[in-house]
Amino acid sequence: MSVRLPNKAKFDVLLPALQALTRDWAERECTSFDEAVRRASDADTDDGSIWDMPAIDSKRCVSLLIDLEGLLGPGCRIPVSVIKAGGYASVDDLIGKLLPKIREKCLDVAKPGLASAGIPAAPSRPSSRVLP
Repeated sequence: MSVRLPNKAKFDVLLPALQALTRDWAERECTSFDEAVRRASDADTDDGSIWDMPAIDSKRCVSLLIDLEGLLGPGCRIPVSVIKAGGYASVDDLIGKLLPKIREKCLDVAKPGLASAGIPAAPSRPSSRVLP
C-alpha cells in the first residue's frame, strides 16, 4: 500500500478538524473495559480493575484511520504502523501520539524558488573530453 498523504502545511490547517473528528470517534466508538463493566452492573464506584486494559484499543483505531483519510483528501492512505501497539490511555493520549505520527509521514513543503537539496544529477551524455 502506498502512503499518500497531504503536505505538512495542509495537515496543519486541517489539525483542528482532525482533533475534533478523533474526539467524536472516540466518544462514539470507544468504551474502556472498566467502563463497560460499570455500565453493565449499574455500579457507580471506581474500585479499579484486575484488568490492565487500554481505554482505546489499538485494533479499533484502524477504523479511525479510515475516517481521518476521508478528511485528509481523496486517495489518502495512512499506514497502520502509525497506531501505537497496545492502545491509548485516553482520547488526549490518542490525539497526542497518533496525529503527530501521521504528520511525520506527510510531505515537507518545498520553499518557493529553491531547488531540491538532493544529489546533482549525472550528465545525460558522456563528456567529450578525452584524458591523456
